[in-house]
Amino acid sequence: MATSTRQRQNHKCVWENQETIVMHSSLKEKVEELLGWLKDSRSKRICIMGPAGIGKTTLMKTVRDIVKKSCDFGFDHIFYLSATETTESKQKKIWDLLGKGRNEDTHHQERETVISEELRTKKYLLFLDDVLSEVNLKEVGIHSDHEHGRIVFACRDKYTGHTDIDMTLKPLSPEDTTMLFWKAVGSERKKGRDAEVIIGLCGGMPPILNLIGRCLRGKDDPKRWRDVKRQLQRPNMQGWEEFGEYYNFLKIVYEGLPTDEYKHCLLYWAIFPLGEKINRDHIIECWATEQFLEPERLCEARDRGHTILDDFVDKFLLQKGETSEHFKMFLWFQKAALMIANKENGECVFVENGKSINELEWIHGNRVLFARTDLSLLPEKPECRGMLPREIGALQNLQILVVHHAGIYSLPSEIGQLGNLKCLRIIFKEAARQNQATAESRMGVKCFNCKRENTKGKIIPCKVIEKLSKLEELSIHVSPIDKTWQENADVIESEITELKELTHLQFYFTNMTSFECFTRNSKSWNANGQNFRSFNISIGQDDSSASTVFEFSAEKNLKFSGGNGFPEAVSEVLKRAISFELIGHTTACNITDNIPADAFNELEVFTVEKCTEMKSIITGDAHLTGNSISASGIEKSLPIAFECLEELQIRKLPNLESIWQGEISSESFRALTTLTLKECDSITILFKLEMVRQLSQLKNLQVEDCRGIQEIIEANLQVEDCREIEAEGPVATTSFTSLKNFQLCGLTSLSSICDASLE
Repeated sequence: MATSTRQRQNHKCVWENQETIVMHSSLKEKVEELLGWLKDSRSKRICIMGPAGIGKTTLMKTVRDIVKKSCDFGFDHIFYLSATETTESKQKKIWDLLGKGRNEDTHHQERETVISEELRTKKYLLFLDDVLSEVNLKEVGIHSDHEHGRIVFACRDKYTGHTDIDMTLKPLSPEDTTMLFWKAVGSERKKGRDAEVIIGLCGGMPPILNLIGRCLRGKDDPKRWRDVKRQLQRPNMQGWEEFGEYYNFLKIVYEGLPTDEYKHCLLYWAIFPLGEKINRDHIIECWATEQFLEPERLCEARDRGHTILDDFVDKFLLQKGETSEHFKMFLWFQKAALMIANKENGECVFVENGKSINELEWIHGNRVLFARTDLSLLPEKPECRGMLPREIGALQNLQILVVHHAGIYSLPSEIGQLGNLKCLRIIFKEAARQNQATAESRMGVKCFNCKRENTKGKIIPCKVIEKLSKLEELSIHVSPIDKTWQENADVIESEITELKELTHLQFYFTNMTSFECFTRNSKSWNANGQNFRSFNISIGQDDSSASTVFEFSAEKNLKFSGGNGFPEAVSEVLKRAISFELIGHTTACNITDNIPADAFNELEVFTVEKCTEMKSIITGDAHLTGNSISASGIEKSLPIAFECLEELQIRKLPNLESIWQGEISSESFRALTTLTLKECDSITILFKLEMVRQLSQLKNLQVEDCRGIQEIIEANLQVEDCREIEAEGPVATTSFTSLKNFQLCGLTSLSSICDASLE
């Protein structure tokens, strides 16, 4: 756990493609200047100016990360938003960071009031990127009368609203330009005058230096360098005023791509709104349905798509977003890609320049339908606001149908006519009358009343799923409290068992009988179960009003709620799972006495919550065995548990006394990096000393609202323990060597962390 002084001495710059580089002097100077302004209470509104690609985003994110880690600024909240986001999107991000939770029925005007009141007395810092004109922050909840609020704008030109101080970014210095270029190339090789000219033509712009440097990585032939130089010296390469001047830069890299597969995939990015972050799964689905990818099966095409995306990031053609699941293309590169696409084989790109088509995307031949917002905006207005239009049945070539956050209550029976459908992912809105009435009164408008009349009270009509015989991926997300789903889930489950091609399933089984029937009778699960690419399966009654929405991923997640035993079907699926949530179990005292040892072999994330009888997670006398030498020299068996586990979340276990009881093998918990313990009032000591020594990979430790905890690490050492410690030296040499984040909150009985030597 480094001090703030050490942090200031070792700043690193993290680019959006997640490559960490040493901060160059040009950036360091601006970082220090901006940090100085943030310490001055008079600088409430700061503008950072410069052309696209100059490094405004890099500067702001670097400063944001430093401020977060430092104790010198004292901000209660730090927000990072894009001006291109909608008001609702900005509000939701702030809303979530304020810990207000998700409530779909909260109108944006209500959010504005709540956010404004919450921040009125707080010291907060807002970074606002991608500013093209004055932004109305008042409707978001950021008001000018917030005495302790600070805002940093990133603009191409002078911000049109009020600012207290401005900063102008310029191209990199010659020294930094040379350093960044050769870092992108991979190693400095003497290329003489050609290399010097190429570096100069890049204009000191980081994106260009990285793009061209990556293009020349591993290229030792002088002819290649001379050719790149000639292409960069074309007439339209002079100046930096227009996006089109990036055309030649991107064209050089485009022509060097290994196959047409790569070229088609790159140019396809031009159909999206400029600068938009695209979900990994969505772009791969689009590539697959356009038949850009060689594999025919969707699961194999996903693997190929992952490889291409990673290669694009490595070549600096794409950048990763804040999460690894989203990507975007640098704005100028995307416009250049649009120019290339419109010249290549007369290919048409259907996108209104600079505007989002965020209610519906129809992509080349109606093979992909991706709806994301209010369905009343669809070309064919549905009879009911909460249903897809019946005309969708005419899209016979449709292979992928994804409907997210569109207020859908049910599907029309015409979905069964989509015989070529390979992927169906739907998020259903819970059809509660009171929610609808509340929305009407709040918004002052009359909402369409969807009663699922056309589907006879069913979310999905009978015999629709079983007709989709080519389905490879099925994701059905519903609210756990939706009574209509609880009444019809068993029928839908029986139809899923008839599908033969499934390799991904997200489904909520309302009862154990239905789940056991699926695992026993499913044609795809029993044929492909071991090779299922992914699944997100929930079992049992869950009283929460919201559940996790999973984008497609290669993860295998199991959630078991409200059980009073551990049927064999759960154990069998758990053997294949990467993530396991155990919620509200009524009888289990620990895990390892109830589930076979091999069920935990692959588990990486484990969450246990609201299990009222649980006293420990594992016990030393469980039937999980490894070998150890006892004090007498005789080999004895010790339990091995969670050897691959990386994250352990323990919440609301009122009778929990310990994480483990008895001795266990040193192989247990060896991969654990994150441990969270919340609202467990019976536990008094978090770790025994020998357990601490095994947690060599632990990076994040958070303990909150555990009123009974007196010590974090047991300090009541026996005489032989003390002698051992004296012989081995400070405990710090073998304990918590990787710890970075340590949070203790609301521990009213805490008297000490550890009496032993912990540096």
